[in-house]
Amino acid sequence: LRIGPTVSIDFGRDEDDSPDLTGLGGVGTSLEFGAFVAYTQGRMRLRARARHDVIDGHGGGTLRLDAAYTVFQAAPVA
Repeated sequence: LRIGPTVSIDFGRDEDDSPDLTGLGGVGTSLEFGAFVAYTQGRMRLRARARHDVIDGHGGGTLRLDAAYTVFQAAPVA
């Protein structure tokens, strides 16, 4: 079991960056603090990551959950 902190900077976006963003407004730069928990058992990994904006660049947060299974692992390179 692994547990730890995370820090991330997101430089935001401008509504003019793409026609797909028209009407959505811009998003400012954000500093996000969070944490993760990861559990590995053999070839399987389960992970949860949470982050929250602390300087009101976008005023929100994210929670990501994922699972992975290693099907093939190459031999170590000397």
